[in-house]
Amino acid sequence: MGFIEAKRTVGCGMLTAALLFVSAPLAAADQVREDQWALDALNADAVWKLSKGSGVIVAVIDDGVNADHVDLRGNVLAGKDFMGGGSTAPDAGDNHGTAMASIIAAHGHGSRDGVIGLAPEAKILPIRSFGTGGAGLAGPIRYAVDHGASVINASMCFDSSDPDGVQQVSDAVAYALSRNVLVVGAAGNEDDKGGKCYPAASPGALGVGAVQNDGHIWKSSNPGDFVALSAPGTTHRLRTGHRRRLPRGKRYL
Repeated sequence: MGFIEAKRTVGCGMLTAALLFVSAPLAAADQVREDQWALDALNADAVWKLSKGSGVIVAVIDDGVNADHVDLRGNVLAGKDFMGGGSTAPDAGDNHGTAMASIIAAHGHGSRDGVIGLAPEAKILPIRSFGTGGAGLAGPIRYAVDHGASVINASMCFDSSDPDGVQQVSDAVAYALSRNVLVVGAAGNEDDKGGKCYPAASPGALGVGAVQNDGHIWKSSNPGDFVALSAPGTTHRLRTGHRRRLPRGKRYL
């Protein structure tokens, strides 16, 4: 089985947009917010006049979510750990799920301090299940549907070399759709020029690729007919004429 660890994700807390970028490492407060260039790209201020995600539950299937993070506190529900049967809190050094949750529903702290997500009033349903392929994703998707999620974010994908897994996860996506729950999957970031990535490529799922802040497709974003849209997908603003990519294997908070 070829399993791909996504370095960026989709945060789809409202119907108005899908957010695909990794938040900047914590630094000076103003710099953190300034580095969130996707908020400008998606005109978040205009979106927030319509909705900030109140009443929406977004399931984040990942390596866990730190519910005590200052920018997430109060926005994280009780979820389920499918990896060890314990807490949905991440292991030391596992920051990916917390970053993804922050992109979606972080509320910042203070006036302009900290990370803010596109849906800062949404709630996160953390589901700890990371790197287990199709068979391991099917259960978490169904759990999310049965526990109130309106949107399911899976910032991971696996290829078609696991046909049984493909079928299981695609059946789970169909189950979600039958209950009006959207499954959002990352297109993958392994520089592949062909091949589908699941659950993004499952029928009815929303597969999302990545663009840089200059409007060009990020060169590591996997293409394919299963990619329905592209959205902000790199860490920092790029200078004119310079195209920066995230280092392979790196995780960010």
